[in-house]
Amino acid sequence: MKLSTKIFLILMPLFLIAVAVSVYLNYLNQEKQTLEQAQLSAHAQAEIIHESLVQMMITNLRIDDKYLEQINSTGELENLHVIYKFDSLYLRDELLDESRIERLLAREKKLAFEPLQLINDAYATSEPIWIMSCDLHSHNDKRLNTLQSSSPIFFSECERLKILLPFRAEKKCQQCHNVPLGKIIGAAYMEVPLAKTARLIRANAYNSMSIFLGFTIIATLLGAFIFRTFVAKPVTKLVEATEVIGSGTLDTEIAHKFANDEVGKLARSFMLMQQRLKEAQKELINKERLSLVGQMASSIIHDFRNPMTGIGLAIDLLATSKTLTDIKRNEMYERIHSSLDRMNKMTQELLDFSRGESKLSLVECTGDVFMKKLYEAVHEHLSAKNIQCIIEQTYFDNIVLDKDKMFRALINIVNNAEDVMQKGGTLTLGLSLLNEKIQFFIRDTGGGIPEEVRATIFEPFVSAGKAKGTGLGLAISKRIAEQHGGTIWFETELGNGTAFYLAIPRNKLIV
Repeated sequence: MKLSTKIFLILMPLFLIAVAVSVYLNYLNQEKQTLEQAQLSAHAQAEIIHESLVQMMITNLRIDDKYLEQINSTGELENLHVIYKFDSLYLRDELLDESRIERLLAREKKLAFEPLQLINDAYATSEPIWIMSCDLHSHNDKRLNTLQSSSPIFFSECERLKILLPFRAEKKCQQCHNVPLGKIIGAAYMEVPLAKTARLIRANAYNSMSIFLGFTIIATLLGAFIFRTFVAKPVTKLVEATEVIGSGTLDTEIAHKFANDEVGKLARSFMLMQQRLKEAQKELINKERLSLVGQMASSIIHDFRNPMTGIGLAIDLLATSKTLTDIKRNEMYERIHSSLDRMNKMTQELLDFSRGESKLSLVECTGDVFMKKLYEAVHEHLSAKNIQCIIEQTYFDNIVLDKDKMFRALINIVNNAEDVMQKGGTLTLGLSLLNEKIQFFIRDTGGGIPEEVRATIFEPFVSAGKAKGTGLGLAISKRIAEQHGGTIWFETELGNGTAFYLAIPRNKLIV
């Protein structure tokens, strides 16, 4: 998963949650502010009505119903009523004429609806009563707390605020009412419709959500563009540069591709590391070359010393001795020829290994003919070393290979087997077909390959304690097997001999 995708999957849900929480909290805050404003407005209206009623009583000694009707018609308040209990008015005796008493009782009787059931609470507590109600009765009424301390519920289409505000007796009230100051002598009941306000709040919430979502989309697209331009692309270039360098190419220039920012500084630091790696690589290559030259020189000197010593002794003997018989003289010449032949073979091994890859000269031959020639090339020499050579062959059909190189690969293995059977033994040459692969195998009865050299047996200059050779024979055999698209491996057991296997594809084409 790309870095940009990870950032998007992490930040986008968090951003959406933040938007949702912000809109939700804003919605709650607007509801609370709306409710508080409605309460304050109702309280102010009640105070105005209270003052107006007091002035009416002082001036006209009665309440003008038309005044209340005018207030109801404004639309801000609904169902405005002045509520009282006749027994709690305590009007002075001079005001209790028969007509006033009949009028007050009639008004009290006319107002016999739900708010009169709450008047007892208002008289008992002297506190306003606030009720959230539903016109459609889709939920129960909720009684709120005192002014500006209530938490609203979610407004719906049918919300209205019912208010009952008690009137406390003031000094002016004592002109008409025989009551102490602060005594409840009545209350104002009114209703504030909130359905329209609720719709506006919801519409505002939807608008806010739309704005936030639009801003989120724009910010996401802009952020993606900025991230892609200033982060993703430079990082991709840097990754590509590291892949090129990781493949072994240390000459790639990368610093000029980046701006002078944090990524550019990283690129320049990376280029500095690249230069140091290049210097270290050169130094390492030089050391490896010197080490390889030293190994080759040491191996060549060591391997050439024995045959050269033999040649020198034979020449000295031929030059100084005048009593040599013809048989002894021929023996000396044969020793010189054999030593020169060994030196020639070791030189050829070094040349073959140093040439590296070369083209194969593929030809088609039969397995029977190839194995007979291999047997004829080695069996006499092995017999002289008291080593019996036998053939185990189950495949006799055609083979496509480079005969000379394959012959050389197998001869190198035979030479190794000869070296480990100094006291004689049995060498088996084999050819079989397994899983559509031609499989050569050479099995000896020597002492097996030591544990410490098994992992490096196919590397150059690993001689496994042999008395002669350059240590390149198996490395050359491995290269020839790989040139044929095949593999080489061995199975060994200390004291019970070793078997080398070389397998190549059967359907190798002639090119």
